[in-house]
Amino acid sequence: MNRLILIAVLAVAAAFSSCKKDDRIFTVTFESNGGSAVEAISVKEGEKLTKPSLDPTKDGYAFAAWCKEAALTSEWEFDADEVTANMMLYAKWMKVKLVETATGYNGDIKKFEYDDQNRFTKCSFYNRGVATPYQIYTFTYSGDDLVQLKLDYVSHHSESTDEYAKNGNQITVTQTWRSSPNVFIYTLDLNSDGTLDKVTYSEDNWSEETAYQYQDGNVTKASYKYIVDGIITDTNFNDYTYDSKNSPWLHCKTPKWLLIWFWGYDGYGSKNNMTASPWEDSNGNGGKAEFAYLYDDDGYPTQRTWKSYDKNGDKVGEWVAEYTYK
Repeated sequence: MNRLILIAVLAVAAAFSSCKKDDRIFTVTFESNGGSAVEAISVKEGEKLTKPSLDPTKDGYAFAAWCKEAALTSEWEFDADEVTANMMLYAKWMKVKLVETATGYNGDIKKFEYDDQNRFTKCSFYNRGVATPYQIYTFTYSGDDLVQLKLDYVSHHSESTDEYAKNGNQITVTQTWRSSPNVFIYTLDLNSDGTLDKVTYSEDNWSEETAYQYQDGNVTKASYKYIVDGIITDTNFNDYTYDSKNSPWLHCKTPKWLLIWFWGYDGYGSKNNMTASPWEDSNGNGGKAEFAYLYDDDGYPTQRTWKSYDKNGDKVGEWVAEYTYK
């Protein structure tokens, strides 16, 4: 009898031991906090959770992250965190804001219009107190691609048109001016995420090249190179630093390469807000710009103060810009 009991105990123990820890299956459910539903996922204990293929959606908001607690204090790290029990993840949202107006440092006003995909359709620049714009940018799209940008210099009775031809990760820009017979051609090389890698322009015996570096969704360096007869005649470097708050342009879906090429020095196309921009060139010239911000409750800047310094550290100017949102 005792021998039979011992055999039974051993059999039960063997059954339990055969149910390995790694064979236990846990269920991860998702609380979208007012967004669209996301299906639960089954995961083996100790394995990493695969991020849902589609983020939830919610009118007026952009999905930010999945968090471990309902208080949304800790984000789930899909590349590092392991599942050890049944659990729920909670959607973190950020309110979508689009810049409606931005005042310039000399008091001028920029007004922005968007399509239903949050892309620029028109940007109009006004001098302070003047009802008629002095510059108008008009954007034309074909599907997902920007194909034309027209700039009307109203105050100068001049006009330029950029035509964009995309081939893979390269864009050829053909620029024409109403007042000039010349045609200017730029070559833009893009990174796989749609950001700008390099811009090249050549004419006769000289060319210029601008290259960009990135970190965490921000442009961290812009390098300018001027070449004459195959010889580099001048170089210029800008290094940028950022805060951790939302850029005014975070949810603008105008192609990043264009925002960076045209207005990258002003923070367009970046995830956060530029705080410093020191620069220097091969001729010993240099300086620095520093930026400070006031923010609204959603973490978007409402005011930016720009202080400019020469290479000796002496302040040469200070300006204030303000943003309103739609």
